[in-house]
Formats: sequence, C-alpha cells, structure tokens
Amino acid sequence: MVSMNTPDEGCRAQSQRIARTFPNPYRDPSRATERTQPLIVTIPELGTVKAAAPPIVIVTSNRTREVHDALKRRCLYHWVSYPNAERELKILRAKLPLLEGWTARRRDIARMYDELIRDPEVVKPPLEDPVQHVFHLYVLRHTQRDRLMSHLEQCGVGTAAHYPVPIHLQHAYADLGFGPGAFPVAEAAASQVVSLPIFPQLTDDEVAYVAESVDSFGG
Repeated sequence: MVSMNTPDEGCRAQSQRIARTFPNPYRDPSRATERTQPLIVTIPELGTVKAAAPPIVIVTSNRTREVHDALKRRCLYHWVSYPNAERELKILRAKLPLLEGWTARRRDIARMYDELIRDPEVVKPPLEDPVQHVFHLYVLRHTQRDRLMSHLEQCGVGTAAHYPVPIHLQHAYADLGFGPGAFPVAEAAASQVVSLPIFPQLTDDEVAYVAESVDSFGG
C-alpha cells in the first residue's frame, strides 16, 4: 500500500516515485532504483497496514488527476476522502472516551511481555520510568534483529523496525556531511530495534504466543 497526497504536483511526484519503486514485473527488475522499507504505511484513521507483497493498493485523496496507466497495471487504485475538521472531530469524540482503557491495556501487555520473554539476548524496554509510558510501541533490541524478524514472520507474528535508518544517514540530511560511524549509538539502535505487536485488542493468549515465539528464536 502506498499513500498519495494532494496537490496535483505532489501526486505526480509520488506517482513517479512509485513507478520507480515498484517496476513492471514483466520488465528488467534492475530498473527498480528505489525501495521502501517493509511495505508499511500508517494512516491516522486506519492505523498501520503492511502489504505482503508489492504493490497492493494506492490510497489517494486526489480525485482530480487520473492515475497513470502504468500504475493501474500494477496496483489496485482506491480513492478515500481527504480528512477534514468535522470528520476528525467525530473520530476524536468516538475514541477519546476509550483512550484511558486502551492505554491501561497497552501497559498490561508490556508487563506481560516483560515477564514472559526470557531470552537473555533480547533487550527489553524498561517498565520503571519517571514518566508513565503509554507503550504506543513495544520495542525490543536484538543484535540479530533481521533474523529475529524473519523468524517471527514464519511464526505468524507481525513486526516492524521503527526506524531502520538513523536520521544522519537519511537522504534528506545528506548535505550535513555525516557518514556511517558518525553516530555509532544511533546506528547500533537502528540496526537492532524491532517492534512487537501491541494494541488494546490483543488477547492474553496472543501476547503469550508472541513471547513464546520470541524465545523460540535460536539466533
């Protein structure tokens, strides 16, 4: 899934970017000049969505410009209405009464992970904090992060790396002149962090299964 925004120029640039990222499968795969990380997109109203294989769908709020035929041949095209103040207010009014309970459940899940995950190679986030954590994410660190993520995927457990490229190595900051090794702590964290599922609707059995799957990783 790939998100596209207005105005028209933004859509055109994003369309070109998608065409580079997901080339026509019937053409030379070496033409792919750009790759996006784990095929994940986060939409405020929907949450985080991960595609199993590229491409799945283009979500766009722009109905004024026709999507290029090259994209249509490779993507499912779906239009959604652009967010507006009235719609956002309705969403907030529906969700805010549930926020305290959702946050409490996230903290419960974090405590369960902390108790159930026993692998000494896994670095878990601290639970004791002067500021009470809401656990929007539950982030582990492991020196073999990518292999752990592959193992969990085979177990049917979704994961994500938030975020795999430290800021100083991102293209947008290339002009600052920092290369690999400039910030070793950030680079180590970026190569090791992995987020486990944590959302209020997870059952205790599902949390236990995730923890068991983490501990079953042999390294």
